Amino acid sequence: ILVTDKVNAPREFSELFIDKNRLMMELFDKSAVNEGLSAKILSAMPSQSVVENLSTSEIKKIAADGVRNVAISRRFVKRNKSILKELRNNNIKVFAYHINYDEGIDEDYVTKYEMDAIFGIYADDWTFD
Repeated sequence: ILVTDKVNAPREFSELFIDKNRLMMELFDKSAVNEGLSAKILSAMPSQSVVENLSTSEIKKIAADGVRNVAISRRFVKRNKSILKELRNNNIKVFAYHINYDEGIDEDYVTKYEMDAIFGIYADDWTFD
């Protein structure tokens, strides 16, 4: 599975990719998410900027539209538990980035103390020790 970041043209990019069923794209606005959903890629993942202010009814709508994953900064976790809970209640998996950006907050820390609120992480330097 390839997870892209910094590409906000899902239809154009997905046409270049051999197997769309293995393509997850983090997308940065609602129109790109809609385009990603219609491109039939594995996952059109709204970024934090798209989901951070959604109401419960809007979260239900994006879930009904086919959003299955979102990407957020792990810094978003502590102060946004209700949004994260609502995403989970609507079967939307949350992946966190910004691991290793703050001193002492590495993959080990996040897996021990923040995984209750998220599903997965973007790992930069995991040693598996």
